[in-house]
Amino acid sequence: MEKLKDWDPILNRIIGACKDIKVLPVVKVPWLKELVAHERILFTGDSAHATSGIFSAGTSFAFEDAKALELTLKHVYAANSNQWTTDSVKQILTLYNTVRAPHYKMIFPQWEAYLEFFENHQDEVAVNYSTRNIDHIVKHDVTAAFNAAVAGSE
Repeated sequence: MEKLKDWDPILNRIIGACKDIKVLPVVKVPWLKELVAHERILFTGDSAHATSGIFSAGTSFAFEDAKALELTLKHVYAANSNQWTTDSVKQILTLYNTVRAPHYKMIFPQWEAYLEFFENHQDEVAVNYSTRNIDHIVKHDVTAAFNAAVAGSE
């Protein structure tokens, strides 16, 4: 805790209350398969899919998450007569997970393959690996994925 002494006191209390904390390098952190836990916690950004610069996509993923959340909030709010209810929160969590989780489930195996490739071919990584089979990452259309998820749920 000495390293964290200058952090916010509330964060220090939360961390201090944890019984088992493991600090892993970002490359060892698995991505979540589902982005909702206990029907009330939404994981987004690095909490859902920590990256260490793979495909230079970390910031892009965060922007996509933000866009998906914006679209989801607007859609559910309008569908519930511009009101927030317990049911609308569940709808938000479900729809957001439906929009984003499949994309990350598709990308995570690429991440694992990258790590394996990197361990065996470090000199080639920067030149070769970034050009392999990443169209589904760099050309992902969040709005289209959102519209497909909405159409599938109606």
